Amino acid sequence: MIPFVYGTVVTKDFFCGRTELIPRIDELMLSSQNIVMHGERRIGKSSLIAEIIRRQKKISGIYIDLMEVKSEDDLFQRIARALLSAKYKKSMFELLSKTLAGFNPQIGIDPLTQLPTLSIDTRTKIEDNSIDAVFNSIIEINRKQKIAIIMDEFQDILKIKDSGSILAKLRSKIQHLSDISFVFAGSIRNQMEMIFADSNSPFFKSAIPITVGSIEPISLVTFIKKRFKVGKRDIDDEIIKKIFDITDMITGDIQQVCEAIWSTSSYGDKINYESLSKAIDLIFSHESIVYQQIFRILTNFQLKVVKAVAKYGGVEIYSNNFFEKNGFTNSSSVKRGVDKLIKSQVLFVNKKEYKFVNPFFKLWLLKNHI
Repeated sequence: MIPFVYGTVVTKDFFCGRTELIPRIDELMLSSQNIVMHGERRIGKSSLIAEIIRRQKKISGIYIDLMEVKSEDDLFQRIARALLSAKYKKSMFELLSKTLAGFNPQIGIDPLTQLPTLSIDTRTKIEDNSIDAVFNSIIEINRKQKIAIIMDEFQDILKIKDSGSILAKLRSKIQHLSDISFVFAGSIRNQMEMIFADSNSPFFKSAIPITVGSIEPISLVTFIKKRFKVGKRDIDDEIIKKIFDITDMITGDIQQVCEAIWSTSSYGDKINYESLSKAIDLIFSHESIVYQQIFRILTNFQLKVVKAVAKYGGVEIYSNNFFEKNGFTNSSSVKRGVDKLIKSQVLFVNKKEYKFVNPFFKLWLLKNHI
């Protein structure tokens, strides 16, 4: 079995670190505090929440993925589906089927577990009384068992038309549920700040902010070495440090490199720079279609900007020095190019530094001298 997992939620033996955050968030949830959790994509926010819920038995977590939510109907359908898909006793199924009658719930049987399931018709048009039904269901569930509602990629609500009024509706309901913890997780800092730090937003100062950063290096080094030892593979601190440099300490990317090293090495191997190079080439082969798609959507000038950031870094991209090295003369053109790269999720900005969303695309550009 491959001992490294990425691109999915991990718990138990696959979970690493967060020794300070876990008790802090756990305490807030038990106290029914609302939390706004920010961290870059693939940093491990969802795994952190899942591990907290797994460890303590007093709260059941209801997870709602809002990535690329399309409309108000889609939003409340996702919430309703999450409520219906959680594990309940038969009496709760009957109660929810009545409470959420406006969503046309369908009762079925899971073929594997033989337990009852509830689903909804995604064509259902959401009315105000349907929204009331969603929050009445949350109240009823919480009466039977204490719950926490986790809304992941919460900032994507801003993509919906009339997002301001939708956020106001959500806030008007949530503010009355003082005995339930709502966790709003997001991966785009400036958009999360628009929702929770802008005084004109309905959610202004409505949740306690928690930043999920990189896992402490000591914990990660110990974890990585332990996992490689499962297959009698030996990896030293120098190679691990190089992996940290490549991935900028993003947990999901670290796991991806380690998985690729595992897949291109053998039992008893000593992991060295050649092993790392083979692993990166494997990642390139898996992601080549993604890189080609990026080239298709960007103009020649935008590609020139992204290559410059790859080669010279993204700290002072509007400085004279950066312009001279790359032959740029018009700062407004560079600004438009950078904005497009951010919108296309090729780059993101963190503490005034522009970085690659996918660090392996940066490596690919540098290796191929494109």
